[in-house]
Amino acid sequence: HDRRTRRAAPGTAGAMATGDVGHSDTEGRLFVSGRVEDMIIRGGENVFPGPVEEVLLAQAGVIDVAVVGVDDDEFGHCFVAYVCVTDRVATSDQPADGSGC
Repeated sequence: HDRRTRRAAPGTAGAMATGDVGHSDTEGRLFVSGRVEDMIIRGGENVFPGPVEEVLLAQAGVIDVAVVGVDDDEFGHCFVAYVCVTDRVATSDQPADGSGC
């Protein structure tokens, strides 16, 4: 059984460590970016899958998506996207007008 202990960030006395990651703007509004466990570290950059998923979901014909990190010898992690599309999406071997669907 994994019993990891979470610690609040320095300077956050009285805060409870939840594993959420975020930031606040100049007006004090809090924005949650994701969870520490979801973070993908690629080439030294910390990237959360949520914003990548949002971009993919905005594409025509995409109905669901999941982005995960997989181990990569060169960059630490690499992105893999699992994308569900409607049956009317053009692929490289299918005309965009849907006549091949």
